[in-house]
Amino acid sequence: MRLYPPRGESGLTGSARALLGAWAGSGRWALLTALGALSLLVYWLGLLLPYNVFALGVGPGHSVGTLTAGRPWAQAGLVLTTAALWGLYLLAWRICRQPEQPGDGAGGAAWPMWGAVLVTALSVAFSLVWLYPIGSADVFDSMAYGRIAVEWHGNPFYQTLSQYNDPLAQYAGWPFATSAYGPLWVMLCALASALAGGDVLANLLIFKLMGLVFYCGCVVVVAALLRRHAPERALAGTCLFALNPLVLYETAGNGHNDIVLAFCLLLLAAALAHRHHTLAVAALTAGVLVKYIPVLLAPLLLAYSLRALPNRRARVRYLLVSAAVGGVLALAAWAPFWRGGDIASIQRRTILFTTSLPAFVETQLRTELDPALSRYLVSRAALVLAVLVAYALGWHTWWRTAFALRSPAGRRRAWLEPIRAGH
Repeated sequence: MRLYPPRGESGLTGSARALLGAWAGSGRWALLTALGALSLLVYWLGLLLPYNVFALGVGPGHSVGTLTAGRPWAQAGLVLTTAALWGLYLLAWRICRQPEQPGDGAGGAAWPMWGAVLVTALSVAFSLVWLYPIGSADVFDSMAYGRIAVEWHGNPFYQTLSQYNDPLAQYAGWPFATSAYGPLWVMLCALASALAGGDVLANLLIFKLMGLVFYCGCVVVVAALLRRHAPERALAGTCLFALNPLVLYETAGNGHNDIVLAFCLLLLAAALAHRHHTLAVAALTAGVLVKYIPVLLAPLLLAYSLRALPNRRARVRYLLVSAAVGGVLALAAWAPFWRGGDIASIQRRTILFTTSLPAFVETQLRTELDPALSRYLVSRAALVLAVLVAYALGWHTWWRTAFALRSPAGRRRAWLEPIRAGH
């Protein structure tokens, strides 16, 4: 079923309609291509020329704040660059959302428009690999985990980079902290460090290229899912993700590892769409082994799968097999690092208040209570609230899935219920 109905006949002859449709389709493709080229130019002028790794050099302490301090023109340039990129992105998305023209299709503008979106996305993403990570030092912390494991033969869950005479320590944002991420990400960090060697620039480029690979994987999964389940939204939906300036800037630009987690969650969605419930558990487990927070999605996934499976025997088999798969993955990932104790730094996380609603509440309580007590109370309240919300959404998913399964059309789209609730 298509989202947009075909346009009505206008009284033109068949050849005239075909000519007009072909012109309209080629016009949309040309406009989308022009917007892509203009976006790439803005990225180059506003970000890459002033802030690339060769212009700045790979030195410690570079950030948006330090590089634009006392330079109002540089600050204004970043604001204008951001506004221009989001404006061009939204225009491209609007073009992709337009109803199909009579000339679209195998011989019309459909594939050229896909090409315009994908070539623009890949060109921008590869270009941003050369951007110095001016928005975050997290990529250097990830490089530190790899250096600890490969260069110093240590354990990033128990040792910190500050314990070694490593030149990378001056780049890292948290040189005195153990790994903030899961074992699967630390394994990827070790692999990247082994490939890059001791050179800081080589490490930076390898880590950002790794993010680029997972970004491309996300684009492929998004496009494949939409082309199968919502073909009328496939181009617009792919454009919405692939050309998003925030996704591109944080992934290829700043080298954040969130894109690896996003890839795992998209695999989860793909597994649910194909009714592979145990594979969905494996994808979620992999995501948790990258960054821990997706564990809050477990009640939603469990509620959906148990409700969607046809009988008690299938549910029991699902629980046993999924528990075994998830357990084996977790054990295989943690085994090389396990030395006992609080390996996931859970205690440290309970009092790590940075930028969140609990952090705001904690700063207000600190004026009336002992700081340690205020941290304890707010952290426990936030944890209880998060768990309650997760399980409430699990019950919501259970009942929404039950409602969807009542009709054939609902059964085809029931897999979206945990996705919506998770969102």
